[in-house]
Amino acid sequence: MAEALDNPTFSPAYQTPTSAQRRFALVVVVLQFVTCAIVAPFPTRVPRIDSFVPVILTIVFVADLITAVLLFSQSLIIASRALVVLANGYLFSALIVIPHALTFPGAFAPKGLLGAGVQSSGWLNFFWHLGFLVAVAGYACLRGERHRGDAVPTSALPVFFRSLAIQISLVCALTWAVTAGDTSMPRMFFDDLTPAPLIRYAAGTLVLISLLVLVLMRTHRMSVLDLWIAVAICMLISEMTLVTLGLTARFYLGWYVSRTLAVAFSSAVLIALLYEMASLYTPLQNAVREVKEADRAKSNFLSAASHDLRQPLQTLSLLQRALKEHIHGAEAGAILTEISRSIDTMGSMLNSLLDVSRLESGAVAPSISSFPVNAVFDVAADFSKLAEEKGLELRVVRSGLMIRSDQRMLEEMVRNLIANALRYTSRGKVLIGCRRADDKVRIEVWDSGVGMSEQDIARIFDEYYQGPQGPHSDGVGLGLAIVQRLGKLLDHHVAVHSVLGKGSVFSVEVPVTNESLVANHPSMPSPDVADTSFTGMILLIEDDSDVRRALDRLLRTKGIRALSAASGEEALALVTAKGMRPDLVISDYNLPGEMNGIESIEAVRVALAWRVPGIVLTGDIRLHVVDSVTAHGLSVVVKPVRADELLQLIRRCGCSAPTANG
Repeated sequence: MAEALDNPTFSPAYQTPTSAQRRFALVVVVLQFVTCAIVAPFPTRVPRIDSFVPVILTIVFVADLITAVLLFSQSLIIASRALVVLANGYLFSALIVIPHALTFPGAFAPKGLLGAGVQSSGWLNFFWHLGFLVAVAGYACLRGERHRGDAVPTSALPVFFRSLAIQISLVCALTWAVTAGDTSMPRMFFDDLTPAPLIRYAAGTLVLISLLVLVLMRTHRMSVLDLWIAVAICMLISEMTLVTLGLTARFYLGWYVSRTLAVAFSSAVLIALLYEMASLYTPLQNAVREVKEADRAKSNFLSAASHDLRQPLQTLSLLQRALKEHIHGAEAGAILTEISRSIDTMGSMLNSLLDVSRLESGAVAPSISSFPVNAVFDVAADFSKLAEEKGLELRVVRSGLMIRSDQRMLEEMVRNLIANALRYTSRGKVLIGCRRADDKVRIEVWDSGVGMSEQDIARIFDEYYQGPQGPHSDGVGLGLAIVQRLGKLLDHHVAVHSVLGKGSVFSVEVPVTNESLVANHPSMPSPDVADTSFTGMILLIEDDSDVRRALDRLLRTKGIRALSAASGEEALALVTAKGMRPDLVISDYNLPGEMNGIESIEAVRVALAWRVPGIVLTGDIRLHVVDSVTAHGLSVVVKPVRADELLQLIRRCGCSAPTANG
């Protein structure tokens, strides 16, 4: 059902009528023809009710105007020119009844409120029906066009107001023509009540045109909307037939009946549209509910897939780092470096795929704060080794400016831009810096790589699109798409300028704050912990046996003592039953049993009666998971984590916390 939302047959304009709908429409047509046949033998004048005309035409105006608005909305949903033409027909019909009512003798004044004469209201009535039939004919001709499913509908208001201006101009022009030339117009009436012979020919012409329009509509398969338009035209034929045969005149019984039919004529399609929309409401609700359920299922699947796919990558990364301690030959070291690069590439591809899925599902919400722009530049350090291996100069020009953004998202944008620059640069340098532009800071990443042509620039932010390939290029073409989507989410303008063969520059505009980095955010030198050893005991909680063994082997190669558990309950037993006093707890987030990684570390803290430092390893990168970890004062590391980064984090935790065993 969900896919029906994008299906044009979900609209009454394309929906095939059921047998019951056809039978009901036939009954309506037969009844109105029978009604006309009954009143036809009684061409008797009945009491004149001058208020009858304004009331009837007011109903027609409201019904036709609402129908026009509904048709305009439908035309934009399914991008149909045919419906736009039909909507204009109903808009014209709604507007022209206004001057028709104002010129009708006795409606608002004895000779009409405009005081034009006896011919004006008759001719405006003729143009009213003629204009509607012309619009239906145009709709029937365009209805066979192929549905433009790839069209991007614009706002309904500009189309509606443009059509409104056209129809108002047309109605005003016709009104001026028939009122200014009332005395020179061919005579439809001798006086206010007595019709001239011409009125029969005019009505007969409308009957003939109506029949031709019905034939034209039958050239294509009838839709629900077509069915009720045909019913409306049949009502018009009944009304005009009475006039053509001379069986009615103003304020005769047949005239009252024909005026009433005009109301039915105007209301038939409106009632049908409202009914069909009401009948589609429940399926639409079901479709929306299914979309939401599918979105939740997709989110859960991505979470599970993220965890399961990152586990073997994490094992490979840890084993590669542990193996490095036993490799001394240059050739073996080079092979190990290539293995490391492949693992990093696999992790990067996985992150990109999951990031795009999260952005599509709307599961990412920015958290805006003020921070120094230098904090964003720090991500360049992650690429120093790659730049060195490629023989490139990776230069960062720092700044004292403060900016407002979501730091994590902005870092992700800059990280993708740097990775893209390094991927397509084989010689020269990559430069990261910023410059002030009024109330914005433009963060820029320059490279001396392969550059891009105008055709490539036009598509560079498309998903899975990859530009000119440089040496050792990899990835799946999602990095810049993620940058663009995050930029839109944060309202940060992303731009690119490139010269083919000379290089490119990507920029991100971020709001600047008036805070002083020196005064309010002094830079505190971070301790040098590169050579500081962790001498405490680590409690390792990991349910995946491969990852657990790889972590244990890595720690042992660094001389770090560790005990491992497969669940939070098992880890708690080591503390309560065996008296273990860890100085650091490293836990996976998704664990078997009743406790996840956060709850397991909190339980260990309660058992130890002190806030032992903790690190949570997770492959679940949903925002609420990461926020929950940091809210408990824990460090969070997304799998697959590089072994050196994990060891550095372990050392920092060892330096920042007292030792339980010391």
